[in-house]
Amino acid sequence: MAKRKAAPKPAPGAGDDDGVVEPKVEAAQPEVPPDAPPKRPRARISRSAAPSAGVSGAGRKKKVPAEGRQGGLIIVESPAKAKTIERYTGGAYEVIATMGHVKDLPKDRFGIDIKLGFKPYWRVVPARAKLLKEIRDRAKQVADVLIATDPDREGEAIGYHVAEEIDSDNIRRVEFHEITASAVREALLRPRDINTDKVNSQFARRILDRIVGYRLSPLLWKTVRSGLSAGRVQSVAVRLVCEREDKIKSFVPEKYFRIVLTLSPAERPSELFDAEIFKIEGKRRKVKTREEADRILSQVQAGPLVVHDFVEAAREHRPAPPLVTSTFQQAAVNRFGMTARHAMVLAQQLYEGINLGKFGRRGLITYHRTDSVRLASTAVTAARTIIREKFGPAYIPTKPNFFKNKRAAQDAHEAIRPADVELDPERIAEFLTDEQRQLYRLIWDTFVASQMNPAVYDVRTVYLGVPGRSAEGSAAPAHDFQFVARGESLKFDGHLRLTGVPKKEGFVPALKVSERLSLHGHKIEEKETQPPARFTEASLVRELEHRGIGRPSTYASILSTVTDRGYVIKRGKELAPTELGDITSRLLISNFPDVMNIDFTAGMEEKLDQVEEGKVEWKEMLKEFYKVFSERLTAAQETLKDKKKELTKPPIEVACHSCGRPMVMRWSKYGKFLACSGYPECHSVRDIDETGGVFKVLQIDVSPTPCPVCGSEVHSRRGPFGRFWACMMFPKCKYTRPITLGIACPKGCGGEVVRRRTRRGRFFYGCSKYPDCNFTSWLEPVIQACPVCGHGYLVRSKAKGKNLVKCPVKECTHVVEAEPEQSAAPVEASNPPSAE
Repeated sequence: MAKRKAAPKPAPGAGDDDGVVEPKVEAAQPEVPPDAPPKRPRARISRSAAPSAGVSGAGRKKKVPAEGRQGGLIIVESPAKAKTIERYTGGAYEVIATMGHVKDLPKDRFGIDIKLGFKPYWRVVPARAKLLKEIRDRAKQVADVLIATDPDREGEAIGYHVAEEIDSDNIRRVEFHEITASAVREALLRPRDINTDKVNSQFARRILDRIVGYRLSPLLWKTVRSGLSAGRVQSVAVRLVCEREDKIKSFVPEKYFRIVLTLSPAERPSELFDAEIFKIEGKRRKVKTREEADRILSQVQAGPLVVHDFVEAAREHRPAPPLVTSTFQQAAVNRFGMTARHAMVLAQQLYEGINLGKFGRRGLITYHRTDSVRLASTAVTAARTIIREKFGPAYIPTKPNFFKNKRAAQDAHEAIRPADVELDPERIAEFLTDEQRQLYRLIWDTFVASQMNPAVYDVRTVYLGVPGRSAEGSAAPAHDFQFVARGESLKFDGHLRLTGVPKKEGFVPALKVSERLSLHGHKIEEKETQPPARFTEASLVRELEHRGIGRPSTYASILSTVTDRGYVIKRGKELAPTELGDITSRLLISNFPDVMNIDFTAGMEEKLDQVEEGKVEWKEMLKEFYKVFSERLTAAQETLKDKKKELTKPPIEVACHSCGRPMVMRWSKYGKFLACSGYPECHSVRDIDETGGVFKVLQIDVSPTPCPVCGSEVHSRRGPFGRFWACMMFPKCKYTRPITLGIACPKGCGGEVVRRRTRRGRFFYGCSKYPDCNFTSWLEPVIQACPVCGHGYLVRSKAKGKNLVKCPVKECTHVVEAEPEQSAAPVEASNPPSAE
C-alpha cells in the first residue's frame, strides 16, 4: 500500500453524551488544564478534506518500516463483534476491541480553551490505557491496520482517536453495516480514509455538550442543590415532560353524552348493527347536556329512521416501513414492556453476533442506529423470495415496495433488517434468549411484511337519521341530526398474514338510500373529555424524533439520563416530572430560553448534520452559539444569587430538633424534605406532607429500641431503597437497621420481611437478613394468616383489573378481593440485623 502524505488534524471532540455530563468541579476552574501537553505534529490519516483543528497528545516512537511488517489488524469496539469478525477473516487479520472510547475530555476539569478557538484537551481514558498500549504494540508488527469501529459519528471519532495513537502509515477505515461473512469480506475490499467531516461533527457535539453542562450545572448547584446537572438535550426532554404535566393539571374535563342505537334493516331484523351520533344540525360536535340527548332520542323513537347515504368501498392497509431506531424502541417498549436502553443493548448483541450452533457465530441484524427506511436491493430480492416460498405469489407486489425517508433523515445506514433473511426466527429460536427472540422476530416480521402486498378490506359506511324533524317539530332540513355506522371485513390479508389481523371494527349490512331501519335498542352514556396522556418512553422517543431533538444513537441515553438524575420518574409505563425536575426546568427556561428552546435544540442538530456534510465550519457554529450563551450565563449569575433563599424557604418556620437552627427545603429524586440549615455540621432531616395543598411537618418516628452502639435515639430515615432506622447522631454514629413489616421470613431463617426499592425505583419485598437469606417477592405481603392452609401471611395481587388478596402458596386456592385496610405496616424488627 502506498505511503500517504501527512495531513492536518481534525476538529477536537469525543463521544456523544448528548447532554449527559458529570461535572466534578465548579466553573471557576481554569479553562486550560495546567498539565496540558504541548501540541505535537501528527501524520496518521490521509484525508480528502483539511481537518479543522490540531489535537494534542504524547510523542511517538520511530515507526517500523512497512516492508518489515506482516499480516493485518482490525480494530472494533465490541469483544463480541471481534470474535465474529475474526472468524470470518480466516486468520488473515487479528481483531482487537477498544471496549468503547479510548479518549475523552478530562473528568476533573473543563478541558476546553474557549479563547484558543474551542480547543479541547483529550485524555486517554484510564481504564483503556493498557488496552491502548496493546493495540499500539500490535500495530507496529503488522502491515495494515483497519479501523472498523461502529459506522456512525461516534464510531468515526473513536476510530480517529485510535489512529492517533498507532505508529503506522497504513491505517484505513472500513464499515461493517452487518456482521456476516459476505458483508465483512466486501467491506474489506472497500477501505477508505477516516471521514474528517463526520469526526468534526461528533467532536463539535461533544464540545457543545461540555460547554452547556459545565457552565449550567454549577448554577443549579448554587440555586437548587449540589449534584444536579444540565444538558443541551436532556433538559429539553425534561421540559417536554413538564409541559405535558402542566397541560394535564390545567385540563378542565367537559361532560358529553354518547348516544348509541342498535338497528337493523326493517325487512331483515336479524342483521343487527350499532350506530353512533355523528352530526347535529349539520356540524360534528358532542352532545353536551342530558336534555339534548333526551331530545334527540325522542325524535329517533318517533321515527322513522331512514338511510341518508350508504358508501361501500375497498380500503388498502399498507404494510409499515422497516424499522428504524425510533420505531424499534417504540415497539420494544409498547409490545414487550422493555426500556429503550435495554432494547438497544439486546439489539447490539444481535448485531455483533450470536453463536448459532451448526450455523456458526453470526451477526443477525444490520446496524441498529439508523433513521433511514432504505433497503439494499439484495435484501429486497431475498425477502421477495421468502414471501413467494412461504405465502405464494399473490402476496408479492409487482414492484418492490419503496418507503420515503423523512426530510431530516441522515440516511447514513439501511433500515434495521435481518442480516440473512433465510435465518427465520423459528430456525434459530433455540440459540436466543426469550428477549433476543422477541426482538429478532419483531425485526424479521416487520422487514418481510414491508415487502408484501397490502391487506384489502371491504368497508361499509351508513349515514342515517329522521327526515323532516327538528327540536321544535316544525319543518326543518332533512338532517337535523345524523348517526353513522362503520364496518369492515377482511377481503385479502396481505401483509397481515405475517404480522396478524387487527380486530374487526364492526358489522354493517348492505343497505340502500331511503331504506327504512328498525330500532331494537338504545343507550346514552355519560362521558368526560380526557386530558392528554403522559409520555411513555415510546411516545417520548416519538416526540423527540418528531421535533428533531437528538439522533438515533442518543434517544435511549436521553431517557435513562432524565430518570437516573431524578428529574423524571416512571409510574408504571408513564413518565411524570418530579418536583426537582419541574423546578430545574423552570429555572433554566426563565434564564436560558435559547438553550431550552425546542426549535433551537433541533436547529443545533441540523447544524451538526451540516458540519458532517461539510457545509458548516464547526468553529463558526460554536462561536455563534457561545456568544449568546455567555451573555445569558452572565445575566443568570446575577439574577439567581438570591433565588436559593426563595426556593428553600418553607411556608412555615421549623426549628431543627437537634440543634435549634432553622430548617430549609431540600429536594431529592424521591421528593421534598426539610433539612437543617447547619449542614454539614448537623444532618437532621424531617419529612413533609403537602396533600391537599396543606403543608405539614411529619412527626419523627422514634424506635423504642435505642442505638446499641452509643445509646442515642434511633430515628426513621429515608434512603434510595426505602425507609430504615438510623442513629440520630449520624454521621458520628453510623448504626442502621431495616424497618420490617412484622412478618417472619417464609424461609424460616429468623429474619423478617422488609420493603426495599430497586435502583430503578420499583418496590419489592425481601428478608431483613439479606445477603444471608435471599428471599424476595414482588407481591406486597398482608399481615393475615391464610384461613385455608394456615400460611403465615397473604399477598396482594392483580388479575383481570381486580385487586386481590391471595395465599402465596401455589397449591392453595384462597383468594378474595382486596380491602385497603389490610396493608402491612412497618414495625420494629424483632431481630434487627445490620443494614446492607
